[in-house]
Parts: sequence; structure tokens; C-alpha cells
Amino acid sequence: MTAIKYLLILFFTALLLPGYGQAKTYVVGGDFNYPPFTYIDKTGNARGFDIDVLNAISAETGIKFKYKLSQWDSAFNDLETGNTDILAGVIFSNERGRLLDFSHPVQTEYYSIFIRKKLHFKDISDLYNYKLMVLKGDISIERFLIPNGLFHNYIEAKSLPEAIAGIESGKADYVIAPYSLGMDEIMKHKYKNIEIKGPPLIPSIYCFAVKKGNSNLLGVLNKGISELRNNGELAKIQAKWAIYERDNYKYRRISRLILISFLIALLVLALVFIWVVLLRKQIKKKTKSINLKNEALHEREERLQLIINLANEGVVIAQDLNLALVNPKTCEIAGRSEDELKNTPFLDIIHPEDRELTKHNYEKRLKGEAPESKYEIRILNSNNTIRWVEVYGRKIDWQGKPATLNFLNDITEAKAFARTLEESEAKFRYIAENSSDVIWHVDTNLICDYISLADERMRGYTQEEVLGGHLFDILKPGTFDHLIANLQKRFADEKAGIKTTIAPIYELEEKCKDGSWVWVEATATPHHDENGNFLGLNGVTRDISKRKKAEAEIELKTKQLIAANTDKDRFVSILAHDLRSPFQSLLGFLALLNDNIEEYTTEQIAEIIKKLYESANNTYNFLEDLLEWTRSQKTPFQPREIPFKDIWSDIINAIEGSANSKGISISNNIPLDLVLYADSNMLKTVLRNLISNAIKFTHKGGSIKLFSVEIEEGINISVADTGVGMTEDVSSKLFDITNKYTTKGTLNETGSGFGLVLCKEFLEKHKGKIWVESEVDKGSIFTFLLPFQIKTH
Repeated sequence: MTAIKYLLILFFTALLLPGYGQAKTYVVGGDFNYPPFTYIDKTGNARGFDIDVLNAISAETGIKFKYKLSQWDSAFNDLETGNTDILAGVIFSNERGRLLDFSHPVQTEYYSIFIRKKLHFKDISDLYNYKLMVLKGDISIERFLIPNGLFHNYIEAKSLPEAIAGIESGKADYVIAPYSLGMDEIMKHKYKNIEIKGPPLIPSIYCFAVKKGNSNLLGVLNKGISELRNNGELAKIQAKWAIYERDNYKYRRISRLILISFLIALLVLALVFIWVVLLRKQIKKKTKSINLKNEALHEREERLQLIINLANEGVVIAQDLNLALVNPKTCEIAGRSEDELKNTPFLDIIHPEDRELTKHNYEKRLKGEAPESKYEIRILNSNNTIRWVEVYGRKIDWQGKPATLNFLNDITEAKAFARTLEESEAKFRYIAENSSDVIWHVDTNLICDYISLADERMRGYTQEEVLGGHLFDILKPGTFDHLIANLQKRFADEKAGIKTTIAPIYELEEKCKDGSWVWVEATATPHHDENGNFLGLNGVTRDISKRKKAEAEIELKTKQLIAANTDKDRFVSILAHDLRSPFQSLLGFLALLNDNIEEYTTEQIAEIIKKLYESANNTYNFLEDLLEWTRSQKTPFQPREIPFKDIWSDIINAIEGSANSKGISISNNIPLDLVLYADSNMLKTVLRNLISNAIKFTHKGGSIKLFSVEIEEGINISVADTGVGMTEDVSSKLFDITNKYTTKGTLNETGSGFGLVLCKEFLEKHKGKIWVESEVDKGSIFTFLLPFQIKTH
């Protein structure tokens, strides 16, 4: 009658529950290829033992299930992300129990070792030498392979059929898998190359799993499984799918049951035979034992009380929020007597900010739960001081009621020392991290275990990237060897009693993250303990790259200045010679004319005057070029965008007459709309000089061509003639101011030799260059590079 009432209550309660009678559909995930538990058949439908169980639950409860089978990894992820509600064909484990909630068991399975035939197998240690086939995420990894050190030489399979097939084909040597599932695959495919070795492994409970905390759905599953088990439907489904059982395990179980039954029968007979005899003896022994136990208990209580009283830690038994037992050390910590503590709720002697934590841990222990194993709280002393204690304890029974046994370790002085240490460390760290210099330390193996943030500002590496690295990885190999050699000498000196009061300063090169090198000035001081043992190097590094760059620039400028002075001296010497020679010629002709004017005929005087004019004209042209060169040293450099047609119109007007007088054709193949970035006057001077020289050294009726080629760096502009050409020895002297070279043209035209020097200097201001290609009697090609963009300072 009571059972009927209970069922009626459950029935009406269910009727009142929200949503009763509304069929809900849950999405079920699982492995698509895990027969006989879950798989997709040839028609694309979900099949298997677990599917039949869920369909039977659906028939019992009216709840609908929709199946979404996939690869095992995806099935797990679908449950975690909410794409499915239930995971089928899953084995319970403690690790998974932290992530999922599991239903009542629906099947118990054992794992076995499926190994290729003819492989030596005496015990499990032999597996270490063979290649393992493992299912990704399978519990055999956590529960067997890793603990036994076998998870090292393996390949992964996506499904159990793939794993069994891999053993048969020789891709791997063995797999740890559920016995019935593995046997199903062997029988289905008639595999001949696999056998079972070793004992049954990993008792595995197959369940359904839901997302952690989904208690409503878990209750539905558990209720359905219970009903199927009670009405016999679960046994029918198990029989339908013919779950395999290991023969050796089956026979062993039958033998064990027979042996147990036989032993039980013998035991019953023996007990009946000796019961009467032993009963009297037991009464006597029990009486004596009780007396001995009482004496031992009394003695043990006395020893325990002595230990508690002499303990250097506070010992407290808390019960009903009061202190049932305290030892003298607890009284000392709290500054109260034993009677005061026992008559005071223990929360009253705890700092208000720590009471919630203390109460929370106390209540969790009483419930049998696991609170923090150790935690720190503050005790309010009777003299208004605070004592820090570290508390750890456990649940006990005290005088028939639950209580907690707690140990109090006074850490007040340790906390004060730690606080002082933290403040000191904080000051040091603030100084170190805000210093513009890099502060570092390496251990005895020259491994960096500290480096300040300034290193990242200097070299680009973060602290995480540098810590744990070798000093060799930071320094340039040559400078590393220099540092080590000096340190070894210093250690040798110290060993010989030669002490260095001032730390040596080393100039080293360190590697930057962008691949460049930075010059630094570093000190490296050996660090020893109180016994003189070497502990590493303390160092400070300062960026001196700007100083080194300045020193290099000064050195370069000094060399350039010396070279310039040398060139200047040679140039002045050449100028003196070139200015003196024409004046000697003028004075010589004037002296002849002055001494013989009355004797010379008109034709002779005219010839001398002609030579005087030519000499004076050459001297004038030389002075003009010299003045032009001198002005170029002071002329401001003003580059801008210039259409070539603006340059060409001025140049052609200036040189057209001299070209026509020699019958030389000039063809311009440079686009007139080409835009150049240059100083207009300087560019005109360069082109005018080059074209004038081409006219000068080209025979009558020759030709001159101008053309341009665009390259990556800028524009190459060339002036090519069909003139006399020159040797390589002559062409090497054309642009050197200290080797001024000049020669007469095809009609004895003269020049100063400064024109090409002037061209070279103008182009260098444009960051360009000029060169010549020439062959005797075939002509010359003068080419200069004009960059696209010029950086001016």
C-alpha cells in the first residue's frame, strides 16, 4: 500500500511539473564508427547498442532523440559547445568526470591487447619495443599507456576499425582496445594476423554523458536506464548485440565461482563445527580484551595529551562554533587562558576580515568536503595585537559528534620578514627596471637568470626571450671570446692573491632583435657566496653605439680631411704649373716682339700676335673654368622637378653653332616630357660639358647621340660620339682633380681639363655618378646616373 501511495505522489508531481507532456527532442552525439555501440550504417542511419537503449528510453518516456554521429574529437567538442545534448558510447573516467556528468552504467567492458601474431610477448614490458596504434583521446592513454611508460612510439587512428585494420596491415604492432569492439572488427573482416595476448585491462563502464550541471537531462536518462533494467529490456538489447566476452576471462570467472562456492561450503561446515567451542573462548577473550583496551586507551590518551601540551603549534578542536579543546601554544598565540577560549565563540578571536573564510572552511570540513588544505588568518590577541597563523586541519568525531581538528602555526615573524623582503625587493626592482643602463646576472654556466627592462629598449628582445639563454647568444663571437679571456685572467689573478678594486670596463657588441649589432660598455663582476664559491656574474651594460658611431665618423672625417689636404696640395701645385706655363709663353712672345719689332715683317708680327691671342684666349678659358669650379664649391644646391625639354632648349642653343661648324649631327633620343629631379644649372653644366667634349673630339661629319635608360636607382643619361676615343689609361684620369688631363680636339681645339672634374662634383651632389666607355678610333660614351630622389641635409 505504501508503494502505491509513493507511485501516486510521483505521478501527480510529474503532472504538475512545467512542460509535462510536451515531447522534447535532444541531440545525441557519438562516434560514427564505433560498433557495436555507435555507428552509421550503409543507409546513413545511426545504429548500435547505445542507439537501441536510447530508442527504448524514448519509447518509455516519450522523449525524442535526434542523432548526430561524427568523429570522436568532434563529438566531444559538440557536447562542450552545446551543439549536442548527450554523448553516447563514452567510458567513465575521473578525468572526464571533472568535465561531464555520467548516467547509470549500461555496459561494463574490459580492454585487451590486440597484437600482431608471431611477435614475442611474455609480459607487458615487451610492448615497450613495439609500435603502438592509439585512438586519439581514448581513456587507455590516461589509464594504462602513460602510467606504464608505453606512450612514446605511436601513431594515431581516427577510429577503432582503422586501428584494428592498421595492426592487421602492419602499420603498427599493437593496440589497447575494448575486447568486444576489437573482436567484432576481427570477426567482421576475418582478420588472420591479430591475436589477443595478456590479461584483461582497464575495467571500463560505458555510460551516457551530459554537460556538467545538466541534472534534469541526467535524471531523465537515469530513470529510463533503471526502468529498462527492471523490465528486462536492457538485457534483451545486450543479447541482441551479442557483446563478446573473452574466453579465458569467462572460464576463469566460472572456475572462480565454483571455487568460491566450494570454499564457502567448507567454511560454513568449519564454522558450524567450531562455533560451539569458540563461543565460550571468545566470551573470555572479549572480556579480557575490553579490559586491556580500556587500559591502553587511557594510556594513549595520557600520551596524546602530553604531546598536545608540548606541541610547538597551536592545537584546536572546534565543535558547534566553539573551542572544545585548546593546548597551551594556542593560549599563548591568542593571549587568553584555556577557560577564556573555551567560553568564547572561536570566530570572536579572529580578525573580522578573515571570519568569512574561517567559517566557510569550517563548514566545508564538517560536510566532508575538501576546503583549502592550508590558509592564513589573523588572530586578535587580548592586548589588541594581531598574530598571523597558518591553519590546516581535518574533520574528526569528538565525543560522538562531528568536529574539526586544527593546527595553528604562528607565522607572524615570517610575515614581517617577508614584507620587509618584498619592500626591499620592490625598491631594487624599481631602480633596476627604470635604469637607463641594463642590469643583468648570469649563473655559473653563463645562463641569464635576470635582466632589466632597459635591455628591451636597447636591443628589442623581451625579458622572456632573453631569460634562460646563454651569454654567447647575446654577444658577438669575437667579443664573447674577449670577455671570457679577460674573466679567466681575472680569476687567475684573484686565485694568485691579486685583487682588482675597480671592475674592468669592456667594450662589446651585442645582438639586436632586428639582426643588427649594438656597441655597449659593460662591467662584469664575479659573484661569490660566503664561502668564496663562484655563483655567477653581476653586470651593467650601457649603450655606447652613438659614441662609437661618432668616433668612427671622426676617424673617417680625419682621414677624409688628410686626403683632402693632400689633394689640395697636389691641386695647388698643378694650378701653379698650369698658370705659370701660359704666362711664360706670353712673356716669351712679347719679349721677341719687343726686341725685334723693327726687324720683323708684318707677316711675322701677325703670326706672333696670333700666337699671343691663342695663348691669352686659352689662359682666359682656363681661368673661366677655374672660376666656374670655384663658384661650384659655394653655389647652393637647389634640386627640383625639371622637364627635360627646359634643359635641352638651353643646351642646344649653346652648342649648335660649334656642331654645325664641324658638320656634326646631334640626335636627342631622350623624351622631352621626361621629368628629372635635379639642380637646373648644375644639370645644364654637366650636359653642356659632355656634348662640347663630344663635338671637340669628333671628326667633321661625325655624329652625337643622347639617350636615357630608367633603372632601379634612377635614370642613366648617356652622350655617345663617333670621335677619336681613348685608351683605358687616359679614361682613368679624366675625373681626378689631382691628375688633370687635357688634349687637343680634332681641329686642335684646346681645353682646361676642369670640365669633367666639374661634372663629377655636380653629380656627386645629386648622389649620382659618372663613367666613360671608350675605344680608340671608335668613339666614347659618357654616362651619368641621376637618382630618382635626392636626400639633402
